[in-house]
Amino acid sequence: MERDEVTPNVVTYLGVIQACASLRDLETGKSIHDRIVAIHPRLDPKLAVALINMFGRCRCVARARAVFDRLDYRDTVAWNVLMSAHAQNGHLEEARAIFFGEMPPEKRSVVSWNVIISACAQAGRAADALELFHVMGEQGDVVSWNTMISALARSGLPGQAIQLLSSMTAEVKANAITFVSAVDACAGLGVISEGRKLHRLVREAGCELELNVQNSLINMYGKCGSVGEARGVYDGMPYRDVVSWNGMLAAYCANGHLRQAKLLFDEVPDWDVISWNIMVAGMARGGRSRDALRLFASMD
Repeated sequence: MERDEVTPNVVTYLGVIQACASLRDLETGKSIHDRIVAIHPRLDPKLAVALINMFGRCRCVARARAVFDRLDYRDTVAWNVLMSAHAQNGHLEEARAIFFGEMPPEKRSVVSWNVIISACAQAGRAADALELFHVMGEQGDVVSWNTMISALARSGLPGQAIQLLSSMTAEVKANAITFVSAVDACAGLGVISEGRKLHRLVREAGCELELNVQNSLINMYGKCGSVGEARGVYDGMPYRDVVSWNGMLAAYCANGHLRQAKLLFDEVPDWDVISWNIMVAGMARGGRSRDALRLFASMD
């Protein structure tokens, strides 16, 4: 473009910076940044935000911070992207310092809160995330709730995750992501009564035909020992993927229904290595060592 004497504009640079971010191409990103600064000493705010995001995704947080520090005016988006750059690279304390120490309170948006809550959750600090979630209060949106429910479930606190779902306000509607996190939490508890309550909520919310939700329900019913209900969800699916098949297979094997597992295994053409592992392990645990060895030998 420059060889043809066509000067790149903001839109051109934005496209190139976004490409570098997607490819995690730090060297090209640095080159583009240097070129922009040489031509435009005062960075366009849109370019600055794109550069901060790109450097964050390329794991060059120091350069992301340097771009931010050169901004004459820092809006909410710029603050959020800088926090995200630190958070996604595991710099939780730096992200917290930005949120609590540097960022003016009036600049905080629901996205800002979600970034810092998610950062705590990803660092395994569910208690800190929950404290922030409660401080945020009614500002929270469905992303905030989903992040928190998922964090509690992943942290071995499935009971609290389900409690949190039940306290969702009428203003914030649960979606498929919410239910996947909650159903997975219930699977961790292994309490079928809670699972059935969740399944009713899924139906009432109109999320029953969402593939990810159905896969989670199969997994939950299997882990709670209700193979019939797992099969009911499976049979009602308009579309199944390998996760669906593996979930149903695991439900059968975990509950000792090896004949049904083998029938299902023989029905489906597109198994993956996880499917084979489930079957071999299931046969071995069920005392069918010869069948396990035969299956293992046939994997080649």
